[in-house]
Amino acid sequence: MTCDHALERMLEADPVELRPDGETELARHIAACEHCGAIAATLWAELAGLDRALTEYGESADPDAAAVAALAGVPRSGSTPAPKRSGPRRRGAGRRPRALPPVGSPRTWIPLAAAAALAAVLLIGRSGPPPPAPDAVIDAGGPATRVSVTPPPDRGAAVLETANPSITIVWLYEREGS
Repeated sequence: MTCDHALERMLEADPVELRPDGETELARHIAACEHCGAIAATLWAELAGLDRALTEYGESADPDAAAVAALAGVPRSGSTPAPKRSGPRRRGAGRRPRALPPVGSPRTWIPLAAAAALAAVLLIGRSGPPPPAPDAVIDAGGPATRVSVTPPPDRGAAVLETANPSITIVWLYEREGS
């Protein structure tokens, strides 16, 4: 097992599997690899601390404040030490579901295949040449006239005539000191 694979498995594993004295392939790797063993020990300690804090807070009127305080390690006022849990812990209890499906599962490649099919339809599925673009210049049929702009008293105006007589730019701006 490689360290990358072990790290991925550690994030999905039941906390009991993070102990190096287990019989699983992950436990054997944790026991043999100093780097992964240190990470597993840190994960084990953090999970145990979080479990103790959440047990101490139990149900609260303000769950958001209780979660923030539990993560910060703030003791609950008037609380007694958290009792130890008895019995084995359920596999996966307290874990959040994965945001992404495991690599290689159909839930991974089906959306990718759908995206590829959609891209193929959009890029290749067009038949014939693209539609013609509308004319950019509209001819009014009369002679070009100069534009005259009277701005409000607190503003100024600049009229810019371009090389194309059909295009004139009018720029309104605030006067200094207004």
